[in-house]
Amino acid sequence: MKLKEFLLKFGFTEENYQEMITKFPNINHISLEKIFQKIMLLAEIGYSKADIINMIVKNPRIYSLSIENMKNKFNDFKELGYTNNETKILFKRCPSLYNYTLETIKTKISDLTSLGYTKDEIINMSKSNPVIYQRTMEEINNKINDLLQIGYTYSNVISMTRK
Repeated sequence: MKLKEFLLKFGFTEENYQEMITKFPNINHISLEKIFQKIMLLAEIGYSKADIINMIVKNPRIYSLSIENMKNKFNDFKELGYTNNETKILFKRCPSLYNYTLETIKTKISDLTSLGYTKDEIINMSKSNPVIYQRTMEEINNKINDLLQIGYTYSNVISMTRK
């Protein structure tokens, strides 16, 4: 069986397949066995078939990660203070988090702490908006400056984004 045939049988659409090939052409060089293993791991974590398809279409590089690496990423977030279910939701909303190292995430938390947030506030913010971990500090500072320019105080900005 070929990759495309396997993915279509699993439930991916032709458009999904084309999007994945565009984002990650190397997908064609990964064995069906390894792809199946990744899908099974995501199912074991508790993701539905629709969730798995959505996550992989958003981040087909998941296929290039080792099973051990994927499990480690999941455990890394639990070590940061997220529950199992919160971690599951984070990766569902932002599957590219699988591509980040623990050190990168810790650095982002440290950077955000330097802006006046506590670690607990950062974790709470990321639960509703996990892409905060993808934003550069320049982007975050630019957003803060935009709010300052329209009349908010720094403490207002930090306060209203803590949730």
